[in-house]
Amino acid sequence: MTVTMARRKELSVDLREKIVQLYDDGNGYKKISKMLHVPISTIRSIIKKKMETGTVENVGLRGRKRKLDEKLRRRVIRDVAKNPMTTVKNLQQSIKDAGTDVSLQTIRRTLHDNGYKARRPRKTPLLTTRHRNNRLDFAKTNLFNNTIWTSVLWSDETKIELFGHNDARYVWRQDGNAYITPNAQ
Repeated sequence: MTVTMARRKELSVDLREKIVQLYDDGNGYKKISKMLHVPISTIRSIIKKKMETGTVENVGLRGRKRKLDEKLRRRVIRDVAKNPMTTVKNLQQSIKDAGTDVSLQTIRRTLHDNGYKARRPRKTPLLTTRHRNNRLDFAKTNLFNNTIWTSVLWSDETKIELFGHNDARYVWRQDGNAYITPNAQ
């Protein structure tokens, strides 16, 4: 069974150049390894890199650069932490105002990478016995007070929203934060 060790830290450019210089002077992998206390496989890969690329310095990363740099990623997370009910479109507009145009999926991916998920907000807890008793006491004391009840608009309890959306809303939250006040409805 082979066990591969994860790379712990990167060697400095000076040390890598020293390894190549010792190799050019005729020293072998084992001797260089004992002199500098660097694994043989690391020495082999440094020398191979020098032969292939002509340098021991790190070459730039491959692939496309990220559209959201670290500063904008922190901004997205901060905005969601302040207002969990914000939408991805609002976040997109906020980033666009900062000068970067990104897709909605990029923002969602950033939130998911930081542990946020879109969830339905928790319903407010049911009334306790104390709450019910207080409501009953209020109703009994104001039962025959006509001045209060003439100003009340009675309805069939149909939910009507004059302003805003009447559809499902979501909250961006991390696991375990379901009952924190901004995450509940």
